[in-house]
Amino acid sequence: MEPAESSGTGQLRVRFLGEFSVTLDGQEITSWQAGKARHLLQYLLLNHGRVVPVERLQEMLWPHADASRASTSLKVAAHGLRQKLCRPPGGGQATGLRIDYRNVGYVIHVADL
Repeated sequence: MEPAESSGTGQLRVRFLGEFSVTLDGQEITSWQAGKARHLLQYLLLNHGRVVPVERLQEMLWPHADASRASTSLKVAAHGLRQKLCRPPGGGQATGLRIDYRNVGYVIHVADL
């Protein structure tokens, strides 16, 4: 899966086969700000274009946490992904990736997927 190389966007590459990796403008991302951000990205990409209910994400990523803690952790992970992939540091170009919250869940949009 190699989305998001078009005029005006940075280049984002995601590899699922073999070892999972994410590369942004030629540099592999090895550090994730939020503990489960990487897993959230994987799940949302596998379900791209579809709203994934908050409850499903919470149960999958934080199965033993209470609802309040899981909700906060999900928001932190989504924010971390947005900071890392949607708005590159240093004023880099946008990647064509967008993570939106809809009434009941999250959906990821990737340009040219």
